Amino acid sequence: MKTDPRTFPLSASQELLWEHMAALSPGDPGAAPEVAVCLRELLGPLDPEVFRRAVAQVAARHDPLRMRFVTAGRDPLVVIEPGVENPLGFADLSALPGDRQEKELSKLCAETSGQPFDLGRAPLWRAWLVRLSSQHHVLIAAFFHLVADGWSTQVFAEEATAWYGSLTGRSPAPSEVRAGFPEILTMQARELAETAARREFWRRSLRPVPKPVAYPVRSIDPQMDVRAMEAVRFRFAAHVGRRLRGVAWRAKTTEYVALLTAYHILHRRRTDAERIVIGTTTLGRSSPVARRLIGQFTNDVYMATDIRGESSLADTVRQVHEALEAAMTNAVSFKSLAQAANPDFAAERPWPDIHLFDSYLQAEPPAAPDLEVAGLRVRQLRIDQGDAGSAASVLRAGDVPAFRLPIWIKKSAPFMLIDDDRLGGALVCNPGFFEEGLAKELVAEYVEIVEALAEDPSMPVAAVTSAL
Repeated sequence: MKTDPRTFPLSASQELLWEHMAALSPGDPGAAPEVAVCLRELLGPLDPEVFRRAVAQVAARHDPLRMRFVTAGRDPLVVIEPGVENPLGFADLSALPGDRQEKELSKLCAETSGQPFDLGRAPLWRAWLVRLSSQHHVLIAAFFHLVADGWSTQVFAEEATAWYGSLTGRSPAPSEVRAGFPEILTMQARELAETAARREFWRRSLRPVPKPVAYPVRSIDPQMDVRAMEAVRFRFAAHVGRRLRGVAWRAKTTEYVALLTAYHILHRRRTDAERIVIGTTTLGRSSPVARRLIGQFTNDVYMATDIRGESSLADTVRQVHEALEAAMTNAVSFKSLAQAANPDFAAERPWPDIHLFDSYLQAEPPAAPDLEVAGLRVRQLRIDQGDAGSAASVLRAGDVPAFRLPIWIKKSAPFMLIDDDRLGGALVCNPGFFEEGLAKELVAEYVEIVEALAEDPSMPVAAVTSAL
């Protein structure tokens, strides 16, 4: 007998994404192309039907994989269904030549990650097992971002292969998952609890808002795709990386913070504003239990830093480190933060977090380790996030209501992705909104700032910005 589904409010980490998607696609947040993608090679003999049963076991263990939404005004309810239909499909490309396989696999990845979701129907993820040969398969899975974050894709791949090993009798079943969505709600409510001190911190840090786009916007062609994103990649010389590690060590911080500082300085130079706010994301999984769960845990934080020309680059690194530490210490749910920053938040909703920062920088997640399970070698495949827009269906600017275009422009403004080895990255933006060559200019300037920071951290900020 089927039991009744369970209904809950959004978790604290889901609030930000819901507001963001509701602003991009009012009335249908599921149409916003925001997904977490799992892409793995499975090398060795594999039984597709057994693997399908393994995936069903994962869905049965994790509440978010049986999640749907009931919209109730601006704050939806989360419904956890007791069971869902297994969405894993099977595609056999083994009869095709190699170049055709690559093309069809790329097409299937784009279709899997780019199609919208009906938020009222569970499950809010889709997956394919693709056979390239009897010894070579590829797993493609795309999760609506409110259901799963990037870390969850690793949990999904590990558990699916572990269950496959168990069902074939070659390895033990994964240990029990003791936390469902109610426990996720409790974890996040505890860690992101609003207090008077935290509310005052964000009121001081983020007012006034909103922030306009920092770069000139070109005349918009009604036929341009507002979802199209392109990336300009860069790499630092090896000696720059070594010296940057030394700078970070002396400042008692990380290379990521040093690169974050360079990005603050780039915006100082471009806008001539001393107060710069850069957003970034944190894992949001502070316990071993949380690291074993599929769900949305990431938490965005915003660093408001007064970049003064007379300060040295080294002192600015320490300043940004302190700003990041304070932002993480005072982390709250998005609605709490937005209400502190914008007294009119409730009346202006949907009001996404893009109003809060000048730009955004985040790190690519570290590569998942290879696995050896039940005679299978499981290896991660990379997807270039800078080309994510190509996986989504086209949305023409002429089809977007005029009052919504500024949201798409700010979302598509240049932002930075840093490689997990901290030796490079990519600047990503929609070239249809911004002048040709802007992304390359920003990359060149950013690399020069990083090189200056690595070479002479005692240099004043003003000397760096005026030299570019």
